[in-house]
Amino acid sequence: MLLQFVALCSCFVSPFAYYVLAQQPPSSPILNAEIDAFINGLLTDWNSPGGVSVAVVRKTGNDTWNVETKGYGVAKADGTNVTAQTLFAIGSNSKLFDILATGLLIANTSLDPRISWNTKIKTIIPEWGLMDPIATDEATIIDLMSHRSGLPRHDFMAKLSDDVLDVIGRLRFLRPSTEFRETLQYNNNMYTVLSYIPTAILPSKPKFTRYVKANIFEPLGLNSTTYSFDVANATGNLADGFFKQQTNLSASIFDAGIPRAIPFWAQVGGEDGHLDSGAGGVISNAVDMAAWLQTLLSGGGNAATKEVIIPPEAINMVSSGITVFESSPYVRLLTRLCQRPAQNPFYGSQHPFLSAAVYGGGQAQSTYRGHGAFPNSS
Repeated sequence: MLLQFVALCSCFVSPFAYYVLAQQPPSSPILNAEIDAFINGLLTDWNSPGGVSVAVVRKTGNDTWNVETKGYGVAKADGTNVTAQTLFAIGSNSKLFDILATGLLIANTSLDPRISWNTKIKTIIPEWGLMDPIATDEATIIDLMSHRSGLPRHDFMAKLSDDVLDVIGRLRFLRPSTEFRETLQYNNNMYTVLSYIPTAILPSKPKFTRYVKANIFEPLGLNSTTYSFDVANATGNLADGFFKQQTNLSASIFDAGIPRAIPFWAQVGGEDGHLDSGAGGVISNAVDMAAWLQTLLSGGGNAATKEVIIPPEAINMVSSGITVFESSPYVRLLTRLCQRPAQNPFYGSQHPFLSAAVYGGGQAQSTYRGHGAFPNSS
């Protein structure tokens, strides 16, 4: 039985949930009273002012899907509850749309010249360049998608409203911190570069966001999914961001505080997107993400029509392990976040059931108790 789930909020996927899901008979609901209590308990223990939306999909024996969606907690400062239709920024899970859009271009037989995963960036984006001349000459699509350019994050080197091509031209002034291809260093800027490829090589020069909308969102029926704050906000379903105002500056992020709503992080660009659209710009809900999971689990097909939209070869490529996390960020995050030892089977241990994590394109890959997990979190 194929099973996958996604949680929309901070887009943190807990391996504990895999443990719980594995205990359920195939015909039983996953989002049952036990899971409800666990999620609501976490929101309470973490003093969360917000909420989370969850989707679970399972493939049944007759080639149909069992889909469950549910919201927990608060979506807006006015007390509106989270539902399966609540829209969240999905953070770095957006990277998977970015790199699979590149996969569509690689599969496009009408392009001349064709591109491949090993195409060098300098051959398709003349403005490309890094401080390291070897990386400038040799970096490929695979290098950028697997975070092995040699650059650290440099997240604050530009504004969201800056022109993508101008920012690509500035990369040559950023210092690397490792040798090219030496290690994985998570870098949003490389996904900004990848997001420029449709504009660079297609005769119509489409904006990246409009290319993804026309070739992924719409064909898959992801009708609530968008890169535009304006579009999402107009639905009335966009969740507020929250922070907790602390009076004690040494307080933990999990301590109680005064809930404050904050403006959406990226309000510029409309449907043309912004600088970080490729790296983290998608806004979606649990209903659409359930359909997206079905696409990924079925080899790229539309869940309703069965038409193949994403080439299976592209899904296989981005799901491959290319670079290795020296220390899994998911284990480190779990160590900090797990606050309910009675309900968490690996709390306080060295996480013996979690494998090392590897990164392909737009997602990591690891195993939990022998079950494959493909998380991403920003």
